[in-house]
Amino acid sequence: MINNFAGMISLECDICGEEADECFDDFYEAVEWKKDKTNGWRSNKDKYGNWQDICPNCVENKRYK
Repeated sequence: MINNFAGMISLECDICGEEADECFDDFYEAVEWKKDKTNGWRSNKDKYGNWQDICPNCVENKRYK
């Protein structure tokens, strides 16, 4: 999930809670960073149609559905 705490934007894995090493200036910067495949993050829809942000470790270990 993309969080906004006092103007600081962070990216957190919806599976394990790990945060990306980067901080972002706005929501769209976080989305673009996440879309860059070299960062290892993935967005996936769950069985209810909600988007999940998934860290590289959870992607590698297939901890998402």
